[in-house]
Amino acid sequence: MKCKTCLVSCIAGAVQPTDVEEHEVLNGVERRLVKFNLRRCVECGALFADRDGCSLCPACRRLKEELKEIFGPYRDVTHI
Repeated sequence: MKCKTCLVSCIAGAVQPTDVEEHEVLNGVERRLVKFNLRRCVECGALFADRDGCSLCPACRRLKEELKEIFGPYRDVTHI
């Protein structure tokens, strides 16, 4: 953890800095750094780390927000 590679490479931002000593790593001591639930996106089916209870993965959430910015909020017009 001193090199911070885990923190930089974790896309979900799930790993938090902890005090892991070098001798623990060299001696093979295992320590849980993070725990989270995996969830399947209802839109694309990808697995993602569920942190806020949303049913969409981060990519689908971004796409939804971008489309909302371009076209405005979704309105159901099928009944017209």
